[in-house]
Amino acid sequence: MWKYLKRTPKNNYRSVNQPKDDVYMALEEYIDKIRRKKRRYGRSYKAAKILVFLAGGLITVFTGWKHQDGDIRAYSNVILVISATIALITALEGLFSLRVKAESYDLLLFRLRRLRERMYNQYQKDAEVYAELLPACFKEYQEILEEQKAIIAASYGDED
Repeated sequence: MWKYLKRTPKNNYRSVNQPKDDVYMALEEYIDKIRRKKRRYGRSYKAAKILVFLAGGLITVFTGWKHQDGDIRAYSNVILVISATIALITALEGLFSLRVKAESYDLLLFRLRRLRERMYNQYQKDAEVYAELLPACFKEYQEILEEQKAIIAASYGDED
């Protein structure tokens, strides 16, 4: 029964009839790696924003909450800690530019997927022509990686 509930891959390009050359396989592995990085940075950015939102709400609650004596000073240390946490999370998110990195990896992932689609479709049409076009595909793959390195170097160069 359970064998029928197995998830099917989202990726149609991983079939039995796919290219088996080193360029295509390296492209597949790199796409998986970039997808994981993009998701990690995107999730980290969203988690930081949610934490800041929740902490801001807690500050509002503690500021309006009065102690039995009517004195707010009982919560002043808690408010101070939450405020410092908000400042730290905001500073770290700005320092690491999580959103920008996720968007940058998304662009790279788009270009790599386009290249993979062209390679896959050409292989399905004619494997001999695919073999002739393989050096051009490898060159384009290298160009995409070089552009990404330039983007990363420029983003880190802005921090100096």
